[in-house]
Amino acid sequence: MPERPLKILLVEDHRETADITAHLLRRYGHEVDIARNGTAAMEALQAPLPDVVLLDIGLPGIDGFQVAEQLRSEPELKHVFIIAISGYGPDMLQGRARRAGFDHHLVKPVDFKTILSLLPGLHRTD
Repeated sequence: MPERPLKILLVEDHRETADITAHLLRRYGHEVDIARNGTAAMEALQAPLPDVVLLDIGLPGIDGFQVAEQLRSEPELKHVFIIAISGYGPDMLQGRARRAGFDHHLVKPVDFKTILSLLPGLHRTD
């Protein structure tokens, strides 16, 4: 179990991936909300604020880059730890992900242990 449960917003349009990831995170004691697209993610970023956002980049409508940029533009949300999850490799997106404000970029399929390894310290990379 974690030192303290985290409030996590999981933004993923693939229903099965979102449901399985949320289930596993909850089993580790975290509180998880799911948003299925960028618009729903922006609505979910109201109070109470999440500690972590696991954010798919390839979302319909408002993509993950736009969500991250909007999140970083809000002073009360600057502390939120954002992990990009994408089918695109790091060579293609690493610079853009960093400019958008992501703290980490993971490539699908993501090993669940990798996600867990990023959660305890939540140390920003900037």
